[in-house]
Amino acid sequence: MSPLPKTFLLTSLITIFFSSCGSDVDPGQIEGPPRSSEAIYQQDSKFFQTKESLLGTDSDDTSQILFGDLHVHTTYSIDAFTLELPMMGLQGAHDSSMACDFARYCANLDFFSFNDHAEGPTPDHWRDQKNIIQQCNISNSNPITNDLVVFPGWEWTQIGTTKENHWGHRNVIFKDIQNLPARPVGSRTPASGLGVFNTTEQAVSARWLDILNFKRYSDLKWLLNEVRNIPVCEENVASPDLPNNCYEYEKTPRDLFSKLDEWNVDIAYSGTQKCLGVPPGLSPVSVSDRALEFLVAKPQSWYLDLNMIRNYVTGDGARAYHHTAPISMLYGLHAGLGVVLEEGLEKAWARHQACGDELHKRLPELGFDLWAQPGHRLPDLTTVTLPEGLDDAKARATLLNDYGIEVGGGLGPVAGKVWRIGCMGHTARMRNVRMLLGALEEIVS
Repeated sequence: MSPLPKTFLLTSLITIFFSSCGSDVDPGQIEGPPRSSEAIYQQDSKFFQTKESLLGTDSDDTSQILFGDLHVHTTYSIDAFTLELPMMGLQGAHDSSMACDFARYCANLDFFSFNDHAEGPTPDHWRDQKNIIQQCNISNSNPITNDLVVFPGWEWTQIGTTKENHWGHRNVIFKDIQNLPARPVGSRTPASGLGVFNTTEQAVSARWLDILNFKRYSDLKWLLNEVRNIPVCEENVASPDLPNNCYEYEKTPRDLFSKLDEWNVDIAYSGTQKCLGVPPGLSPVSVSDRALEFLVAKPQSWYLDLNMIRNYVTGDGARAYHHTAPISMLYGLHAGLGVVLEEGLEKAWARHQACGDELHKRLPELGFDLWAQPGHRLPDLTTVTLPEGLDDAKARATLLNDYGIEVGGGLGPVAGKVWRIGCMGHTARMRNVRMLLGALEEIVS
């Protein structure tokens, strides 16, 4: 072989090798401008014409249905990256900017949120995606007809091996990029390697079978190495005080929510009956000073007018009025909170969990199948389907009249098909659970 072909061959091999080394995937560039005000006005006009033809004219009702997607992944998610490899026969890389263009021009959405797995994005990816969100949220010339709103967020992705350690997935969504956490909080622990994405490494080996796309598989290898090399955040340090370039994780949803609290939640609310086991009718609400700055001057709902409620609770000067305070309910709330504090939160949680576990274990043995799927069941409210042949109304009447036990029936399309069994607050006692199970055993026998 002459020297020239040898040189050409060697040069070609070197070029192919270096071009095939893995690298980061660029977030891309948003292709076009927002839709015009005229197009949006025409779309809204069609909606209101259809609404009027279906529901009639109501001058006071200006509500409008908006369409969106609050669970959008890009190739910053390791599993999405893998599924878009050429060997899978799909369409290639779907970056953050492409998600924006697809939502705006193809799906015609009004809003969506980014929810890449928190266990995967690198610190650079988190910053790049915030930039894409800022670009995608650029309005057209008329801010009233903003055509698309994009929310930042992530998916906390956890898979367990038993019902005790399986929590499933949780989408965390923020209203804007201001005061956004410095990093997503995942579930992957340092001891688990890549966690649920450990098997992804096998996909990289396919580059030797798909030589022409060698670079794409090497890009996945690059991403896996980058994720592995992100330093783990120091424990027992408040989330806002941690450096931006570390990986932060929590093992349970409760711990995740505690982390989010460190970033100042704007609005939090609870309920008296189902959350605290005291008389219904109150919903304790906490609103941050920052959230108060965004109150609508004249909301549609008088009952939820936080301006009037704020003046009623904290107003100075002339007396303000919104409602007559339910004094008896407030006494009940005070007493219920005292009971919880006396028992201790951890013990109260454990008591409810034990009662729920017993119901979830024994009810199927009596023919009452659990309605909610594993990972989505509550200890304080259990929904079950009725055994074949059991009359809903007669069985619930027997429970109430003969045993002094009341359970809720199904609503809407499941009326007569399911029961809702509440076990919360003071009633969450094992003796009550055993009494219900014994009564049901006699009724179905």
